[in-house]
Amino acid sequence: MNLDDPSSILLHLGIVVAAIAFGFFFWQAHKRRLQAWRDFADRHGWGFTDSMASYKVGGLHRGMPFSMHTEHRRSGKSSQLYTVVRLELGTALPPDLCIGPEGFGDKLLKVFGKRDDEVGDAELDAALDMKNLTDEARDTLRAPRVREQLLLLRQRCANFSIENEELQAEQRGMPDSVDTLESLVAPALDLGDALQEAASKARTRRSGEGAPW
Repeated sequence: MNLDDPSSILLHLGIVVAAIAFGFFFWQAHKRRLQAWRDFADRHGWGFTDSMASYKVGGLHRGMPFSMHTEHRRSGKSSQLYTVVRLELGTALPPDLCIGPEGFGDKLLKVFGKRDDEVGDAELDAALDMKNLTDEARDTLRAPRVREQLLLLRQRCANFSIENEELQAEQRGMPDSVDTLESLVAPALDLGDALQEAASKARTRRSGEGAPW
């Protein structure tokens, strides 16, 4: 820096001020995001932990273990932040059942006759890729509330899966307000509730069928 050149001094001073301002706004955004995650966890009675690398919320939702965390994933030289939601579904669905969004590749395979399992509902079968379906699972997935929540999850989350009795959904980026956090987890929690309700009704029905008359 040339101290005899006023324009050089102003340029460097401007750079310093811009760096300080950027650091201030970054810190303020971090504080707002941190408080939002804490408030969100408190609202549901869940625990919250944070570190320089990630945030994590965990607890129970109506008896189902729930967690949500952030993680950085590297692809070549770049790194992308994701927020991942997990909800254990217990025995609401068979452990071997696999469900995910149906993509272009899956639709192309159908054209050539390689079809996945189907539940017999045109909209669900077009939206989801399903494997290892049982008759009991078909009945559960066609239950009106389960069907509605599955389609809503497919609409609102591009990347999700149900495998090994666990629902996982994720999105790129990191929610920074309580409302956006609620919007992210709502489809998973609502589907979990619908599955538990359908499973409970199915158990009651089977118990009634087996009862002596």
